[in-house]
Amino acid sequence: MTEPTYPGKAEVRTVKRFAFDVDGTLIKMTANGDIPRYEIVQMARTLMDLGHTVFVWSGGGKDYAESWAKKLGLWPEARVIEKRNDAFDIDVAFDDHATSMATVDIMV
Repeated sequence: MTEPTYPGKAEVRTVKRFAFDVDGTLIKMTANGDIPRYEIVQMARTLMDLGHTVFVWSGGGKDYAESWAKKLGLWPEARVIEKRNDAFDIDVAFDDHATSMATVDIMV
């Protein structure tokens, strides 16, 4: 018996490395405080659920990124790394500005 197929269900063929910046991407910074961007957080969770590697980074440093990864419920599944060009071989980077730190940069 074969498994049924569903429209829109994609088969994951290779594990990719995705990086998410904190400020302006995972959280929106406002005058009234920082607000999680739940749609972006959910995207990171979904990618991890599909077996991809997710990194959280920030120009504010690794400790800052780890603090937010914990607050957003992404840690410890997501790896926290320094935000720098030679950190890891990142396939896709989600950021609020162009980073040139991945094969593909997606500005959100």
